[in-house]
Amino acid sequence: MKPICRIFINIVVVISVFSLPITASCENVDSILRVLDAEILRYDEYKAIKEARLDSLKKNISSSNDPRYKYEVSSKLYEEYKKYQFDSTYCYANRMLEYARLMGDPEAIAHAKCNLIFCQISAGFYMEAWQIINDFDLTGLSTVVKQEFYSRSVLFYQNLSFYTKGVGNLGETYDAKRREAVNQEIAMAQINCDTITLRLTGVNVMDLSVDSMIDFRRKTLERFRLADCDLAVQDYILSELYEKKGDKERCIYYMALAAIRDIRSNTHETAAAKRLAGFMLDRGDLDRAVSYIHLAQADAQFYNARTRLMEISSSLQLIEGMRYNKVKEQRIMYVSIMSVVLISLIFLVVLILGLRRKNKVLHLAQLEIEKKVAELDRANGELSAVNSKLKEANEIKDSYVIQSLYSDTAFVNHVEDKCKSMSQKIKAKQYGELSGIIHDIGVKQERERISSTFDSTFLKLFPNFIAEYNKLFPEEYRVEVAKDGILPTEVRIFALMRLGIKDAVIVANYLNLSLNTVYVYKAKVKSRSVVKKEDFEGFIMQIPKL
Repeated sequence: MKPICRIFINIVVVISVFSLPITASCENVDSILRVLDAEILRYDEYKAIKEARLDSLKKNISSSNDPRYKYEVSSKLYEEYKKYQFDSTYCYANRMLEYARLMGDPEAIAHAKCNLIFCQISAGFYMEAWQIINDFDLTGLSTVVKQEFYSRSVLFYQNLSFYTKGVGNLGETYDAKRREAVNQEIAMAQINCDTITLRLTGVNVMDLSVDSMIDFRRKTLERFRLADCDLAVQDYILSELYEKKGDKERCIYYMALAAIRDIRSNTHETAAAKRLAGFMLDRGDLDRAVSYIHLAQADAQFYNARTRLMEISSSLQLIEGMRYNKVKEQRIMYVSIMSVVLISLIFLVVLILGLRRKNKVLHLAQLEIEKKVAELDRANGELSAVNSKLKEANEIKDSYVIQSLYSDTAFVNHVEDKCKSMSQKIKAKQYGELSGIIHDIGVKQERERISSTFDSTFLKLFPNFIAEYNKLFPEEYRVEVAKDGILPTEVRIFALMRLGIKDAVIVANYLNLSLNTVYVYKAKVKSRSVVKKEDFEGFIMQIPKL
């Protein structure tokens, strides 16, 4: 992360911490927890600042051989390490005692012993702490030192009371001794004493109502400016008071605030983080519970507080066990979901394959139907063509039948009249006039009349025949119909073919031509055509009837 971004985030986090109100009406648990999560990320950053300050003090201790100077620097190092790391705290408490004895100062010796008591209590060395407390001589000491001794005694009996709680009467016995030490501490306290934390601790154990203790602590926190490490203690106590009152939200809020102040002051105190992990466990926020219990564990390991590590170990096992169960449940849920998804996919694949198979069958059926439809269309087309040809043939037949009836009737009537005349002439023995009657029958004229009638009837049936016929020839060989509508003989041959009369013998008899003449005409016409000879008759048959 870039330095500018880191500085910006730090500023935002600090503003967020200091802008969080301590009044009950404005507390926001989610906001304070988000701030705590951000502060945990800055854990190493605060530690680096602390280590730099410790290195500076360590350099000063070797700059002089004066026992008092070394005592004072050791005292400062002790205060820096007191809530930071047990081993170094214990080391500098012993050095203070060593330098105090070199000075021969009873006050300094007593103060160093009080510091040793604090170290041993913090590490859980209660027997060693009891030995010093039991041998402690208060004779001739100042009120300040006595007050400090009783403060350590309160801490000692308070830890024993908590540790033996529920074990017979031991808890009550140690609690009574704690109250006795508290009363002695208060008796030694001065009105203008600067040890505000001691006075507040004394009030915490007094027989006041919960609301009274909360009100007193709020007013005191507003009145005095305390260091973060001391404020963390007060926030922790306020959290416990709200827990007794049943106000869970404020309880969590102040416990989180205490944990934030512990991180910012490099106080490796595990109580706030450990209690907060339990609260998160109750809320079902396992992620934060794990984060906070690991924070408490890291503090205990760094401080080397053995008893606290034992306390944290049981909580850690419980939280990790619950997280494991949650992860296991999630894994089972994911497996179940994946199984359902997999089964659904398999079902979907089977369904798709079934649909594809059915679609294939339907497609084949559709192709078969289309094939049948095409065959039906083709059959319909052929049938339509046949019908068209039949209709055409019927029309041609009807036209020529009617025309033939008129023509034949007229010719028969004419021949009948001539035959009557011939019969009369024979009866009258007028044989010379018979040849004239035979000539008047007019066979030649009748043939011409039949041809003319055929041509006119054909052109009525096929009015565009000549135009289509001419398309099959170059310009110089195209024919023109005379004004009287008489067709050339070669055209008449192909007109008969178009009517369906393809037999050359029939054509020759109808046109009163020899068979060879018919073939000559056909060959001559085909040789002049622009189409192939073998295709010529096909084109003739395709000329439509309008």
